[in-house]
Amino acid sequence: MGFMDTTVFLKGVENEDLRRKIEVFYSSLTSELDTSGISLAEILQCRLLIVKEEDGRILGISGVLTGNYTFDVVKKEYQNRKIGRVLLEELVKWAQKAGYDFVMGNTLVSNVKINRICREMGWRVLYTSVLGGREHYLQFNSLNWRGVVWGCVLKILWFVRTPNWLVGLLSKMLKILRLT
Repeated sequence: MGFMDTTVFLKGVENEDLRRKIEVFYSSLTSELDTSGISLAEILQCRLLIVKEEDGRILGISGVLTGNYTFDVVKKEYQNRKIGRVLLEELVKWAQKAGYDFVMGNTLVSNVKINRICREMGWRVLYTSVLGGREHYLQFNSLNWRGVVWGCVLKILWFVRTPNWLVGLLSKMLKILRLT
């Protein structure tokens, strides 16, 4: 087994060689896409992307999308090697360096491994919802005091069933504050 490299991109993938590797990685995914729901275009345009490679092959990727949503995908044959945990830890570290206040992501309730990893890393469940007939957790990780405030605001908004017009207004505020 070769050395595992980590590559970090802060504003999308511009390197053509790596872009092709990511496309090959993405096209080789099968059931992994079922749990991540991420598109190739979203991966290539991530605001923050972490790529784990071994001997020139991509084993897994993790990233931050618009809205501070995260994803973490490891090829099935490389799972159970702690690659997902390492990717998520790297993602949080780089998100803090890049000035993010928080990161969050949807996980299937049935995905016990990732939910355990998130809990161990200090992520907390803001709420549970049903998407596409499957139960999901919205997990949240505060990276500083502003993230704690945003976590409280999001939890309150969810529980009071905020009207769409107010959600739209808050979304515009987040864009102005460069949080999305």
